[in-house]
Amino acid sequence: MKSVIAGVQDHPGRVEIVLLVLVAAHATVAQLWGMGAIWTSLAATDVAVASPIYLALLGPAAIVGGFSGVVIIYGLQSDSPRFRKFRIDAGASLKRTWTSTATAGFWAAACSGVAAVLATSNELSWLAPWFFELGIVFLAHGSLRLIWILRNLVETVHADDIEREQKKNEVPVSAFGFNRRAS
Repeated sequence: MKSVIAGVQDHPGRVEIVLLVLVAAHATVAQLWGMGAIWTSLAATDVAVASPIYLALLGPAAIVGGFSGVVIIYGLQSDSPRFRKFRIDAGASLKRTWTSTATAGFWAAACSGVAAVLATSNELSWLAPWFFELGIVFLAHGSLRLIWILRNLVETVHADDIEREQKKNEVPVSAFGFNRRAS
């Protein structure tokens, strides 16, 4: 179980591929057998109503994209030894996570745009809700990953603050009148 969790944490691209396959499977099952067809009414809605719904995903996509920039800068700005160790130890996994969170908003925006365009098509309008769902799933994945990395960064700051306070509160032995060199 730990290896599965580590794989999910360390390989966001693989998680995104699995999510893509799951949405495709959901679409296939819904189209072929009608099971889990949660988008039927949206697909049948007039394009003037459906397109704004699909485009509404652009707002959350922008928020996640902006928040990922804040989290990345937050993680890069500190030059404390603890932060450097965090970035070095996390290495390629951290790079993949930061890249994944930064691109989540872009993927969601792209899916939103594709869904809105497909909604105007007569032959392919049934695909629009599935691109919408894919955008939602990518956005949720990116958001959860952002919260996870932010929590780790905050824990690093907390540990750094504790260490600084302890050093600040240390009283040298010479303050008590002892001279180490004299003994």
